[in-house]
Amino acid sequence: MSIFRGAFTALITPMKADGSVDFEGFRKNVKHQLQQGIDGLVPLGTTAETPTLDEKPGSEEDQIIQIVFEEVRAFEKETGKKIPVILGAGSNNTKDAVACLL
Repeated sequence: MSIFRGAFTALITPMKADGSVDFEGFRKNVKHQLQQGIDGLVPLGTTAETPTLDEKPGSEEDQIIQIVFEEVRAFEKETGKKIPVILGAGSNNTKDAVACLL
């Protein structure tokens, strides 16, 4: 049996007017998806504005990953429901994509 069943949301990355990531807006979106019964989450996919995000350690991408897992763990603890997360690993820059794997 596959662990990937049901509907998964490809999460957007909300931005502020100055072009910075709206981390609080992102957190609210993750919580909303979980509260509405989504079966899984896909952060940093092709709909997540990944070409515009910083990929360095401690970066915007790292903060997005941290937020997703904080919210999923809290939801799982509260409900007992397991929520799969599929992280996007693509990049428009091959060197950066490979560096993320090392």
